[in-house]
Amino acid sequence: ITDNEFTTFFSIANSPLSRNIQVPVLEVVGQEDALFCLGTFSCTNSVAVKQYESIYYAPQAQLQLRVIPQAGHDLNLQKTASTVWYPQALTWIQAHIYQ
Repeated sequence: ITDNEFTTFFSIANSPLSRNIQVPVLEVVGQEDALFCLGTFSCTNSVAVKQYESIYYAPQAQLQLRVIPQAGHDLNLQKTASTVWYPQALTWIQAHIYQ
C-alpha cells in the first residue's frame, strides 16, 4: 500500500463519490481475502459482499460481484489468476465494454 492510499483510505471509503458512477461495475474479491473483509463478513458469501458493497453504488452501476475461489487479496498474484480470474474479467469486459 502506498502512503497516499493509507492516508486517504478512510476519507475515500466514507465518500459518496462512487454513487455518481453511471456505468456497469464489476467488483471482484478473493474468497480468502481477509484484508478486504476485515472480519466484517465472509468473502465466501457473495450475497453478503454484494449487499455490503451495493450501498456505495447507484443502481445505474448495475454492480456485479465475483468471488474468486481459493484466492486472497491480490488477485493478479494468485496461482489461479490466469485460469480463473482473467477469463472472468475478459468475459465481463466483452459483455459490457465491447458491445
